[in-house]
Amino acid sequence: MSTKTDSTLVRALDRCEPLSDRFNPILVKEVRQFLRARSFGWTFVTLVVVVAVIGALIVLSDEPRPSADLGASFTALLVWMLGIGTLVIVPLQAYQSLGSEWEAETFDQLTLSGLSPRQILGGKWLSAALQSLLILLAFVPFVALGFLMRGVDLLALGVVLVIILATSFWASALALAVSSMARARATRVVLYVLIAVATFMGVGMVASFAMELLGQPDRIGQAGFLGAFTTFLVVGTVLAGFCFEYGCGQLAHPEENTSTPLRVLTLAGTVLVLAWVALAAWLGWIPSRAVEALGALTTGGLGVLSMLWTAERQRLGRRVAHDLARPGSRTRMLPAMLLPGGSRGAVFSYVLLSLGAVYTVFGAEFGGSFHMDESRWLGVWLLCYYSFFVAMPAALLARFCQRGAGAWAVRLVMVLFLAACVVVPAVAGLLFGSNFLVNIEHPLNPFWVLPEAADGSLSMPTVVSVVVLGVVGLLVNVPRIFRGTKEILRARAGRFDDDDPAVVRSRERMLEM
Repeated sequence: MSTKTDSTLVRALDRCEPLSDRFNPILVKEVRQFLRARSFGWTFVTLVVVVAVIGALIVLSDEPRPSADLGASFTALLVWMLGIGTLVIVPLQAYQSLGSEWEAETFDQLTLSGLSPRQILGGKWLSAALQSLLILLAFVPFVALGFLMRGVDLLALGVVLVIILATSFWASALALAVSSMARARATRVVLYVLIAVATFMGVGMVASFAMELLGQPDRIGQAGFLGAFTTFLVVGTVLAGFCFEYGCGQLAHPEENTSTPLRVLTLAGTVLVLAWVALAAWLGWIPSRAVEALGALTTGGLGVLSMLWTAERQRLGRRVAHDLARPGSRTRMLPAMLLPGGSRGAVFSYVLLSLGAVYTVFGAEFGGSFHMDESRWLGVWLLCYYSFFVAMPAALLARFCQRGAGAWAVRLVMVLFLAACVVVPAVAGLLFGSNFLVNIEHPLNPFWVLPEAADGSLSMPTVVSVVVLGVVGLLVNVPRIFRGTKEILRARAGRFDDDDPAVVRSRERMLEM
């Protein structure tokens, strides 16, 4: 009888095992580490003490005026302190938490433990989110005190807190993505300073918006605010997911297929954002003109992000090639544009930007005129500029992308090529006395063409020139796209190409050593 009771007790204890064993081990490690660290404790105490002291000074200074708006002043202080804690300190600590793995040379131990990149980065991201929640919970009594002082709308204050917390989550994801790229100490220091400056600027922007909203709380019930607020949350969440997936790709093995998850997430996020904007416009939360503007902004953002997969190395990789040859594999069922490779990345970018361009043209309204000088064609001009400034250099320099750091060098060439196309005609204008070229008003300057297109004042020669640029970039990419398609067909048939040149060079170096 006792044996049966003991076994029942053991099973019950097994079911009641510590919850920490069921969580992400990186999350448990990070939480224990920051709770035991002195830096978090001192930061936590300092923020609370500063709020308490300055809040007392505000109350004492306004004591002779009982009718003074103490709540607004005290809440402004809370927003600033809470912003510094969650938008500056927490993302910087997240950045350092991953950087410490490189500096202490413990990242290899994490990979040998069997943890996936998503578990590693996800644990650190959840740890940063938990830190933000702890700081917010510590400020809850002060928030209640500010509300009791009057002059503060409770709903507006809740919206401000949601924005601060969400922005903190997104900033931590961005910090982790940046940290995953930089492994050299000097690079890490520079990026740390840049992130610190950017987050401080973000605190100022959030505080300004918070003060404006708290001063006019009746705006919350307006349809325009609902549309802007929900769109802000949707877009921010999609971008944070992109940063997280990109960071996971940086931590993965070079032979792993990191391109497909990132492209699938980008495609799903783009469809989600565009669908939400259309739904918000249908509900009357945003005007039809905003649909056109948001579609153009989405297309422009995709054009910038497309530099990542357009400049990838051309080869599929051995693991992906073998998966394609296996009947019934999930990789074999994927569209070619979602598979790794710069040529397939170019096709994916053309499809994605074309989706944004069509949305910009028809998203606001299906009727009306379709003159080429209207602002609804902004997405088309962005597609043409992507073809010329991003896809064309990537096609011409495709062989350099096979090297380790060659892809980033090609992306740098894209930026320099854009700068040269803007500046060189201006120098030629000085020599030939052309005022338009001197003022940088020519089709090679997208920073002049796009504002002109938004105002609906583009001339027909400029329109034709921009279209020609896009066609030239597409024609240059045709041979590259053809080679990429041929590689896919060979892999599906089980005929693999030779080893990747980068892998061959790495083996040769090891043999020489």
